[in-house]
Amino acid sequence: MPGAVVYRQPGMDQVVVHTNLVFANTGTALSADLYLPPTSVAAPPHPVVFFVHGGLPPGMPGKDMEIFLSWGRLIAACGIAGITFNHRMRWNPGYDALSVFNSAQDVHRVVEFAHQNAARFGLDPKRICIFAFSAGGPLLTEPIGGAMSPRCLVGFYPFLGDPLLGLPEAGRHSPLLALQEARAGVAPIFLAKAGQDNAFINGSIDAFVEEAKRLGANVSLVEHPTGLHGFDALNDDDRSRAIIREAIDFVRRHLA
Repeated sequence: MPGAVVYRQPGMDQVVVHTNLVFANTGTALSADLYLPPTSVAAPPHPVVFFVHGGLPPGMPGKDMEIFLSWGRLIAACGIAGITFNHRMRWNPGYDALSVFNSAQDVHRVVEFAHQNAARFGLDPKRICIFAFSAGGPLLTEPIGGAMSPRCLVGFYPFLGDPLLGLPEAGRHSPLLALQEARAGVAPIFLAKAGQDNAFINGSIDAFVEEAKRLGANVSLVEHPTGLHGFDALNDDDRSRAIIREAIDFVRRHLA
């Protein structure tokens, strides 16, 4: 399992953390952790980044993985609120169709939770970024189409093809199809690709970027040539740190 992100920011230990905030009940409670900037770094209301984990085995709470614990602290130390949360996407291996639909609903619910609790926590839900990892890439589909009104989107080694290809529901959660339908109206997107990742993921990123160029969409791609899937935690090198800094700068610009 990946550990903490390999980039640190002063103030990460002073971040204010609210843990296990229940944002939905789907038979079992779905919870989120909220990371708020230290008052010395930024005053509320804070823009918000929602970190979307990939598909996980049943019983594994994504928000409690060390990589997300550290991403939450890192973004908050940069003056932006971070929300990590558990959603219902499952990997069997391969995408479980029902869990893709369920997890898309969960993303809507956690964003709605931030809207409903904006005054309580000092959030500005009009300035949000959806930041997806790995098999969580298809959960960028609705934000690409304009749902939740994101200011920007980020994908780290995300799968951007159709998770339901070959099923009757194909197309409903395809970031590529959403891009084609939204055309140039999509929010700015920052993508980070791991050079040593598998062809299934990297091929989907390449196809997405090529289509973005054709359509004139605002999509930026950076690559770690020797990076592994999860390079932000697994490759402790200057290229990983540079990409992490670039992603944070991208988010800061668009949420300013």
